This record gives sequence, C-alpha cells and structure tokens, in this order.
Amino acid sequence: MAIVDPPAVEDASWCRTAIDRFVLARLESAGIEPAPTADRRTLARRAYFDLIGLPPTPEEMDAFLADDRPDAWERLVESLLDSPHYGERWGRHWLDVARYADSNGLDENTAFGNAWRYRDWVVKAFNQDLPFDRFVRMQVAGDLLPEPTDREEAIENLVATGFLSLGPKVLAEPDKEKMLVDIVDEQVDVVTKAFLAQTVGCARCHDHKFDPVSAKDYYAFQAFFAGVEYGDRPVKNETAERRKAKEIAEVEQRLQAIEHQLILLEPLASKDASDHSPRRAPIDHLGNVERFESIDARFIRFTVLGTEDNNRHEPCLDELEIFRAGAPTINVAHSSLGVKTSSSGNYSESGIHQLKHINEGLYGNSHSWISNEKGGGWVQFELPRIEKIDRITWSRDRTDQFKDRLPIEYRIEVANESGQWKTIAGSWDRIPFGHPEGVNIATATRNRLQARKALLDKQKQLVSKRNALKQSPMIYGGIFRKPEITHVLHRGDPEQPGQQVSPGLSPPLGDLELNPQHSGTERRVALARWISSPANPLTARVMVNRIWQGHFGRGMVDTSSDFGRSGAKPSHPELLDWLATRFVDSDWSIKQMHRLIVLSATYRQSSQIAAKVQEVDSDVRLLWRFPSRR
Repeated sequence: MAIVDPPAVEDASWCRTAIDRFVLARLESAGIEPAPTADRRTLARRAYFDLIGLPPTPEEMDAFLADDRPDAWERLVESLLDSPHYGERWGRHWLDVARYADSNGLDENTAFGNAWRYRDWVVKAFNQDLPFDRFVRMQVAGDLLPEPTDREEAIENLVATGFLSLGPKVLAEPDKEKMLVDIVDEQVDVVTKAFLAQTVGCARCHDHKFDPVSAKDYYAFQAFFAGVEYGDRPVKNETAERRKAKEIAEVEQRLQAIEHQLILLEPLASKDASDHSPRRAPIDHLGNVERFESIDARFIRFTVLGTEDNNRHEPCLDELEIFRAGAPTINVAHSSLGVKTSSSGNYSESGIHQLKHINEGLYGNSHSWISNEKGGGWVQFELPRIEKIDRITWSRDRTDQFKDRLPIEYRIEVANESGQWKTIAGSWDRIPFGHPEGVNIATATRNRLQARKALLDKQKQLVSKRNALKQSPMIYGGIFRKPEITHVLHRGDPEQPGQQVSPGLSPPLGDLELNPQHSGTERRVALARWISSPANPLTARVMVNRIWQGHFGRGMVDTSSDFGRSGAKPSHPELLDWLATRFVDSDWSIKQMHRLIVLSATYRQSSQIAAKVQEVDSDVRLLWRFPSRR
C-alpha cells in the first residue's frame, strides 16, 4: 500500500482527526463547506445505534447531556465499545458477509444444530477486539494453527472454521461429484469476496469477463480447499483432552470417596420379609447399597416384585455388583471374571438392553438389562467359586438420565453348592419409595438419612460434572480429508476435467504457488498467511471499507465485496489507503478504526441539507453532511 500523508487544508481548525483532512480537502476543492456539528442528543443516538444497535435509555441520555467534561464524547464512545452489545451489533455485520444462517436453505432447509457456536464466536471476537489478521487465519485454517494450551482457545480455533462450512448447499444433488465441486466453489466465492472483495467465482466456467482472472486462476485457488467438506464434528485437542482426562480422574476419585462414606452410613439389611420398620434409605435410581453379614455364596439372585410405575413396564437395571468381604474389596460379579448370568427372560437379545450388560462395568441406559415381564422378573449370577460376600450395589441409571422402570419391591437371595436359597436383603425395611407422609422414622434413622442426602447431592453434582467432561462439544465446521488432484473443468463440468493445476495465486490476486503434493494442511495455512499478511494490498482495504460502510451507510467503495473493474471506484482513495495502513499499524484493531471514525468531525456533522450543495452532490459522496439513514 502506498504511504499517504494527510493533505493540507485551508480550515485546519475544523479537523479533529486525520480523516477530516482527507474529507475537507475534497470539499474545499469542490467549493463546499461541511455541515455544522450535530447537537449532542443527535450524536448520542447516532453513536448508540451505530456501535451497539440500541437506543440510549432516558437515564443514559440525561447523563451524557449533563456531562460537561471536555472528553465527554470520548468517554461515551469508549463505554459503547466496551458494551457486550457492541459485539452483537458488529458481529451481525460480519455474519452477513459470512452468509451465516441456522439452516441450509435451498432444496432441503436442514437445520445446522451447532452453527450457533460460530455465531457466538464472532460476537466474542468483536467484543475482545481480536486482531483482524488472526480473525482471518482462524476462519481459513483455525484447525491447523499451533495448538494452544487453553482448552477454550483450542475449541475456538475449530469453531472458527465454520466460516468455510456455512452457506447454502444443494443437499439433494444426485451427482455427488458435482455437489463436492459446488461446495468448494461456494467456499472460493465467500473467501475471495469476504476478505479480498474479488469475484473470483465468476471464472468457474470461463475466464472472468471483467477482471484479469482466468479459469486456470480460479481452479488454482480452488485447489487450496480441495479436501474441505462440512458437517457436525466433535471438538478434540490433545492438550485439552489430557487436561480433561485429569479432571475426570479427580472427579472419579471424589466419587469413590463419597461412595465409601455412603456405604458406612448404610445399616445392615433385614433378612426378615415381615420386618417393615423403615430404617434404610428409599430406593434411588442412581444407586442402592445392600449391606449384610458376610455369607458364603456362589449363586446370587435379584428378584423384582414391583416397579415404580404400578408395574406398567418391565424393570431395568444398568449394573449389579457383588463385593467380596474383607480387603481388598472387589466386585466378584464382573463379567471379566468368568461369571455366568441368567434371567427369567430378556426384553431384548440385541441392542442396548441385553443381559450381558448387567455386569460388564458400564453404567447408563445404553448398557442395561430389561426383564421381559412387566413389574417383575429375576436375574441370577453364578460365580466361578464360592465367595464370602457382604455387600451388593445395584442401580437403574448411574448416569442420571433415566428414572423409569425402577424396581421398588425386590428380594435378594444367595445359595451355595447345595442350591438352597437364603434371603439376605429386600425392600421391606426401606423407607417406602416416594417418601409417603405418615411414615414413622426413628430419630437416628432420620439423622443418618440427612447425612446421606447431603452426600447424594454432592454425588449428583459430581456425576453431572463427569458426564459433561466426557462429552466433546459439537461444532458445525470443516471436515478435512486428503485433497484430491485439481483440474481445470471445461465449462465448470466435473465430468470434463482438463489441465491439472497446483494450488496458487497469480496477479492480481497475489504471487504464491505450491506443489500439488502439498497436503491440505500446508495449502490452507499458506493461503491464510497470505490473506492476513500486511503485504497483501487488499485485505486491510476491504475490511476498513466495511467498517466505514457500517458507520456511514455505504463504503468509500460502494461495492464492498467487489473491488474489481465492475465494482465502484472509491470516493476517497487516498483516505482508504491511509486508513488501511493505520489498520495494520494498530495491530489490525477494529475498535481503533471505530475510534478514528467516530471521533472525527466528519462523523459528528449534522445531516442538515443545504439546497445548493444538494444539487452538486445529492448522494453525499463527498461527505459534506452526515448521510441520512433509515
């Protein structure tokens, strides 16, 4: 970019920033005087709507009008730039450029269930004043940037690639090869228009009719995106996964400690089915402990006598564990130890509700057993040898997702080699399910239950935390495969491949050529670096023009996504160059551009119309007043 100095003007006292010198020089050469400064109420409303998209409240307006400090205007501008609504307002401008939508549109308006993550990232990026060069790199090649140590930042790098994946697609296209070509074409179109204001997509079927972009140039650019598809994908990153695994291990350790405390709080179960004194905790879908005096057993049977839904459904257990007495205590019922299981009947012999799930060590509805009998049924364990046991735990769903089909009446029996069954526990001495009123509970039992409830509340919180940690957030973004060879397609037809091309850029787009063997990783990284390079003559100009458009209703170049020959000529080319240089020098800070513009005398003009000047410049291209906006 050419280094441009602000021009000299006759009425330098009118100028507040260097921007005003460029504007006033044009006005003076045309013999036009700028409009007077707008009143403070008008300026405040203008700034509020421009920067946060909302009107000032009566209290905010009164406070500004009463502020007689010399820098009151500057203070107001800073407060609006610091508002979270700023990112919502200016993020919307970029989302329009990025063709953001929550659904596909076109033939099948499929919802993009995770597209919102890209939207929220854009809002956050504007609020944090993310340097625009990084903003560009994250959207073109965020998945390939050096892996950050911060988990949230690693996720954001991937979320940003949603830029490449959004946009309409013909999902019902029967020709899948054409569909892939159309998707890449859409990516080429949005990248070149959004960052470079070039209509490269016009050269898909033939050389560009107006700009010096050949079909070969188009397909060389398309080769940068070979191998880029779209869709929902889990967000994973090695550093973040290691940190998450450590957190999960810590949560598991705390859960084990709570489980041990719960065991100690659990009284011995009564063997007598006629003993209905409520001293044990009511049944819980998350888990139940049965403690009893140690006993020799090889066969253990759990018989369901009733379920929580008045026996309308078949009972379900996700896991039943039998623990050896003494130390070390281990689950002797685990399937890996050669335990045989049988049942009165199974709801299913395949899928997620199979008998084999009852003792495989996995929890949750997706790894559970369901009886084939409504309100009843039994499941039996045959151990490889007689074991001395003193505790059994069982649950409906330890992941806290399902509470239905819960057994609330049951009996547990054991037998040794003789085959004679002995009852060791049952539901009869538990507080009835649902805590019905009128149940007489001893004080000691009540105190124990309160302590138990406090532990269970902590347990549920930790289970929820563990479940959240185990889930990888989903994003709608790029799905990347090994790039295929790119050919120039005759008339854009994928069935008529011609000359093979390498990924690259030719003037006027740039000067960059890669080897065809370069991976998709190297291709997009190289492109992202070139687009965001200070040496690129277009990127800074294009973004500065978009910012200007957001404040004045139109850019210095009217066609903000087309700087080519068929686009409009800039109204103030030297000012555009100067602002672009300042943009790069200020570390690509978008908020700094707002300050330069909003603090200028040009921006603070009234929109008052002067009839004679209106005849000369009715479109207000010379900015002799603030353009009227609806």
